[in-house]
Amino acid sequence: MGLSRYFLRTWILCSLLVVFCVLGFSVAVIRHSLARAESQASRELNSQLNWGVNLAAEALNSSSDEAANSDSTDQNTLQKWAQSFDLSFALYDIQGALQGHSIDETSAFSHLPKQLSVRSDQPDDQLKALTNLPAPPRSRVVVKRILNPEGSPIGLLRVVRSEADLQNYRWQISLAAWTITILGLLIALLLAWLLTRSITRARAAIAVICDVTGHGEIIHHLDQSGTGDFEDLITSLRQMNVQNANRIEALRQESQTQEDYSNRLSTVLAGMVEGVIAVNTTERILFANDAAMDLLDITSSQQQVIGRPFWELIRNLDVRKMVQEVLSRVDQATREMELPRSNKRIAFLASRLPGDPCPGVVLVLHNVTELRRLERIRSEFVSNVGHELKTPLAAIQACTETMLDGAIEEPEHARRFLSQISEHADRLHKLIIDLMELAKIESEEDVFDLQIIDIGIPIQESIDEHQPVAKARQVRLEYEPTIEELLVKADPDGIRTLVSNLLDNALNYTPASGKVRVSWKSDGQDVIITVADSGIGIDPGHQERIFERFYRVDSARSRDAGGTGLGLSIVKHLCQYFGGTIELQSQPGKGTTFTVRLPLVTAEINELEQYRPL
Repeated sequence: MGLSRYFLRTWILCSLLVVFCVLGFSVAVIRHSLARAESQASRELNSQLNWGVNLAAEALNSSSDEAANSDSTDQNTLQKWAQSFDLSFALYDIQGALQGHSIDETSAFSHLPKQLSVRSDQPDDQLKALTNLPAPPRSRVVVKRILNPEGSPIGLLRVVRSEADLQNYRWQISLAAWTITILGLLIALLLAWLLTRSITRARAAIAVICDVTGHGEIIHHLDQSGTGDFEDLITSLRQMNVQNANRIEALRQESQTQEDYSNRLSTVLAGMVEGVIAVNTTERILFANDAAMDLLDITSSQQQVIGRPFWELIRNLDVRKMVQEVLSRVDQATREMELPRSNKRIAFLASRLPGDPCPGVVLVLHNVTELRRLERIRSEFVSNVGHELKTPLAAIQACTETMLDGAIEEPEHARRFLSQISEHADRLHKLIIDLMELAKIESEEDVFDLQIIDIGIPIQESIDEHQPVAKARQVRLEYEPTIEELLVKADPDGIRTLVSNLLDNALNYTPASGKVRVSWKSDGQDVIITVADSGIGIDPGHQERIFERFYRVDSARSRDAGGTGLGLSIVKHLCQYFGGTIELQSQPGKGTTFTVRLPLVTAEINELEQYRPL
């Protein structure tokens, strides 16, 4: 509602209220004044009538033995009494005969009866008959009984009094009262307008304060003129506005800080590799990050998960008991479980949330599948290393002890034992070299001098080194070079080691009259190196683990061939180090093909590398 409509409505209401009050007061004053005037007139008339009754009684007593006449002294006294009070009278005796009257009465009402027709033994009827006689307008008729000293009625006195003066008095009082009322109404309307304006301005100021306060702002300027008695209230409201604005600003800053903290916490939790699940005392989920959803293979959204019992998502009795233990008594507990569908192994760390009583539990989920696999590989690696070292050392120790026991005195046996010692020592040396090479690659240090090279050069060098070995084993070592220059970013020694290990593996597992073929080419993005043999092949059950350390398809054959079981593992790590991949295709009895892909370096990248500042 606009201020003009509010002002008009308020002014009308205030004016009506003031008008009703003034009118009510005026009416009450007029009625009181008229009643008082009536009462005063009645008292005066009663006093005058008592006097007149006494005079009339004397007049009747003095003329009781003869006829009354108007010239008698008592009649003259009664006439003076009537004239002094501006009254008209008529005097009748008990017999109903007219004994006297005022001159005005006779002249004005010449038809007054000389004798009443009512009998004297009916005084009440005589009183009523006199009362009902005609009277001048705006006059008052009063009939009084005249009693003798013994209390017996001896006559009737009829008095007529003009009410003109009283009517004039009433009109004057009404006129004065209504004049005062109208003036009072005008003054009241003016006061109502002033009050309404003050209330309207105060309301407008209060509305502005409330609106600005609702938005948490401070009022810098506000017109308080014309607000009257509301000025103190508006001043207090302005002070409250400043205080509320300061509180709201503090709350807003605190809320912003909490929101920033919540956003940072949400970002941290969302970016964590570990899964985080918060559970309340009723074992219902309060929070779950994306990592937890992924670890548990939950396809539902976070909003659908929140509020559900956590054991609906993690159907594991040990984990539920762990949560119940942390809620009841312990601070932390751990469990591990394996998901049946994905075969993931998840470690749970349950921590009690601070508070008394405990408000809930936080579950931190770790995917330990790879860790457990690496622990198993490490255990197998230690076992394999110990086994690989134990076999040649045991052979060397046995040969040494045999020679010390006297075989050294027999040259033929001594030479054979020394040959075995040398053979096992070479095997140990090669094993140690391969272990050091693998450790160097896995350390991820700058162990290689990465540079842009033509990959055909180290491949050709490695092939040339293995040609004598291939001829000795009656295996054809073929290669298919390319005429174009294929550039890769790698270390020449690393490429030679990679190709040499693949050739060693191919020659070791290819029987006589077999064939090993090496080729390298480009597909536009990668350099593809292929080493294919026509050997015994690899069973599909072994292909997945063929690149693990010390893993051998045929342990006896590998040892007879002088292999350490680390060659393919070194090849895999070198491919990863140079940013490439290795693939395996094999069929038992038909041969094996290893395919290595390394990123191709284009001419533009080569030019940029040459002009790069050192």
